[in-house]
Amino acid sequence: MRGSQIHNNSSLRFVGLVLATLTAVSIAWGLPLVQILVPTPGAVINEGGGPGIVDFRVMNNDPVNTLILDYAFASITPGPPDTDDFAHFSGTNGDAGLVSGALTIGPGAIGHYTYSFSSPGDPNDTNPPENFDFGINQVFFAIEMSVLANNCTGPPVNTISSATPLVVWVDQSGCPNPADSIALTSVLNLQNPQLNAPPHNKLYANGIIGTDADGNPFGLSTVRVNDTPDAPTLVLLGSGLLCVAVLRRRMFTRR
Repeated sequence: MRGSQIHNNSSLRFVGLVLATLTAVSIAWGLPLVQILVPTPGAVINEGGGPGIVDFRVMNNDPVNTLILDYAFASITPGPPDTDDFAHFSGTNGDAGLVSGALTIGPGAIGHYTYSFSSPGDPNDTNPPENFDFGINQVFFAIEMSVLANNCTGPPVNTISSATPLVVWVDQSGCPNPADSIALTSVLNLQNPQLNAPPHNKLYANGIIGTDADGNPFGLSTVRVNDTPDAPTLVLLGSGLLCVAVLRRRMFTRR
């Protein structure tokens, strides 16, 4: 019996050593445990149209543990050359902005955080009229996850939405790992808690902030909104094309 116990203990130690080695190899390769995969393809929509879909991919590089979402923060900001050509999260006050968000990501697996964007159109574009330009809207993404083994599974993902920032998070209240009150306040106010000074930059003390392979704690993408010409502009464009056609016809007739 004692020999069997010794054998079992040795086996457990060996398994633990292997798992620790695998994790060490992952870290030695410079891979973050929670890796935001880049680049993230952007979306293109017309002014007043949509939806456009942006999918942020997050990889769990832990070879052993499943990760659970603490929170994912996303925002969109109008950009040049024309900030009037802007987009926001789809739906009323962004309530259709989240298409999908992974609650857990298994070892070596990829989770998707997918967002929908629409353009409300710009009533001011008629004065002055449309100029056929576009706006590049910047999409920002940040995430924190925890090892599932260290937490009890919380309720389904909670979503707090607005037209521009959107947060999905898991309330793990009642678990051994309570939320940081300052970070939680940021989440509930649609702010990125990573902007807080440590240790209040993490929602949960054992949280792992996601980074890309270069260590940047965010993912970036874009939503391009193209102008759509209004009626006065279409008339001017049509007149211009007609003039060109008449001139070419006259030149051809003279020959």
